[in-house]
Amino acid sequence: MKSKTLPSEPKRSRVAVFDWDDTLHKGFTILPWCDFLYSRGLFERRSIREIKRLFTAYHHGTIGYAELCAATALTYAEGIAGSEVEQAVATASHFVQNGDTGLHRFAVRILRLLQKLGIGSVVVSGAPLEVLQEYAKKYPVSRMFGLEISRSDGLFAAKVRANYGLRRKKAAAMREILGTSKVLFAVGNSAEDFPLLRSAEVGILLGKRTSMPSRNLRSDFAYCTASSIEQFIRAVLQRRLEV
Repeated sequence: MKSKTLPSEPKRSRVAVFDWDDTLHKGFTILPWCDFLYSRGLFERRSIREIKRLFTAYHHGTIGYAELCAATALTYAEGIAGSEVEQAVATASHFVQNGDTGLHRFAVRILRLLQKLGIGSVVVSGAPLEVLQEYAKKYPVSRMFGLEISRSDGLFAAKVRANYGLRRKKAAAMREILGTSKVLFAVGNSAEDFPLLRSAEVGILLGKRTSMPSRNLRSDFAYCTASSIEQFIRAVLQRRLEV
């Protein structure tokens, strides 16, 4: 009796996972984006003032990053509520081309290198999804997890649907990514990015040595600066892919 050949498991894709704000992107996206929306009549001025107040409190150490992320998302939802989704998406295209601070130089080079090697790039962030999706048209990013605002009848509602800036949502995104992909490395800039760094083969913290939980780290772990990260990632890829 001939033995049956079991079907092989589908090959898992290879990806790298990134935080967005202050990692790939220069600064926080939501600040200039809200100003840009307001200039087009799509955002409430009082919400801009509240978001800026929250960031001031964060920089002074009055509130932590998790509180900033949650409160800013809710205020953003309130500020954009009632605006047409289609108009905001069109505005995001103009913003990315003309109004935003853009990406770090090393970020553009890394994304293009990964594309050349056939490695997908995934972003998990609390930045507004409409803006992230426009960046995905400009640069080789295969998937974006971002701040999603609820919609009804073509208009934004004053409710947060998903906020991937929060640690629990980043953990959920990583579980989804790992279901189909092998994460070669992940890059973040704060302890909130721990779910990304912990689940990758190599975790990279960009910037200052913030407090980072060391327990349950399954990955190799490294600190990098903006000037050293590109060289470090090239070395990681060389070791793991022999390129």
